[in-house]
Amino acid sequence: MSDGLDTRVDGNLVVALEALLVERSVPRVAARLHVGESTATSALRRLRRITGDRLLVRSGGQHELTPLARELLPLVHDAMSSINRALEGGPHFDPRQSDRTFWISASGYAQAQLGAALARLVRGRAPGVRLRMTSLDADGFTLDTLFSRDIVLAHIGGHVTGPRKILFEDELVVVVAADHPALRDGRLDLAAISSMRLVSGTGGQTIPPLVQQMFQGISDIPRIAINAASDQAIPDVVAGSDFLGVVPRRLVEMTARRRHLVIAETPLRRVPLIEAAHWHPSKKTDPAIAWLVGLVRDAVTASGLGG
Repeated sequence: MSDGLDTRVDGNLVVALEALLVERSVPRVAARLHVGESTATSALRRLRRITGDRLLVRSGGQHELTPLARELLPLVHDAMSSINRALEGGPHFDPRQSDRTFWISASGYAQAQLGAALARLVRGRAPGVRLRMTSLDADGFTLDTLFSRDIVLAHIGGHVTGPRKILFEDELVVVVAADHPALRDGRLDLAAISSMRLVSGTGGQTIPPLVQQMFQGISDIPRIAINAASDQAIPDVVAGSDFLGVVPRRLVEMTARRRHLVIAETPLRRVPLIEAAHWHPSKKTDPAIAWLVGLVRDAVTASGLGG
C-alpha cells in the first residue's frame, strides 16, 4: 500500500477500504490488518484521492462515515464476501482447510460463559481458523455492529432485528453481601431495596434497560453507587459492601457462597435473559456464518448451558 500518486485499485487497497469503513479508526485498522499505523494512514490517503471523498470525518470524539462511505460499505462488504466464498471453494465452507478470521462481538457475560468452550472447539475442528472476540459497548449493538462483525453474542432486546439463533436462557437476580443487615431470611423487601444503592455493570451513568424492567412499579429506584466495567465485576464489588447488584443468575450462582454473597429473594419483577447469536441479514446465505453459529451452539452444549 504505497502512498505515491498511483490511483489504481489493487487487492490490498480493497481490503484496507473494508477495514476503514468497518473500524473507522486508523489504529484499529492497523491492528486488524497487522500493519503499522503509518501504512494504514497511507492507505486512507490513497483511498481519499481515488474516491475524491474524505470517507471518514470527525464528529465529536469519534469518526463517522461520509454519505459516500455509507454507500460504499455494503458494496465493499458484498465484494469481500464473494472473494471469501470463492477462496473457500464456492458456496461451501471447509473449516479444516480454512484460514479465515471470524470477528465476534460479545457481551462480557457471553464471553465468560462460552469463550473457553469456543476456543477448544475451534482448535479441534478448524485449526487454521482464528476467532477475534471484542466486547460490546455498554449501549448494546445496532445493525451497524452486525454488519461490521460476523456474529454478535448478546441478549435479545432493543430494536435491532435480523437473523438470530437462541442459545440459552437465564434470568436477572439481586445479589447482596451475605451479612447485609437488610436481609431477612434471605429476602429483601421493597423498602430495603429502595434505600440501597446499586452497582451497575454498564460503565455508564444510566441503569441498563433490562435492570430498569426489574424496578418497574417502584417509586424509589436505587441510585447508582458504582459503575463497574462489566457485569463480571459486580459480584466482587458488592461483596463486603452494603450495595446491591443485579446480574445474570449463571454468573454468580456457583460462586455466591465462596464470595460471601446471597442471591436474595425479592418482590421485583422477574426478567428473563435470552442469549442469542445475531448476524446481519446480508450474511444469511454465507455457509461460513452458518458453520460459526453451529460452533457457538455446540459450545453452549459443551458448557452445560442447555440447547
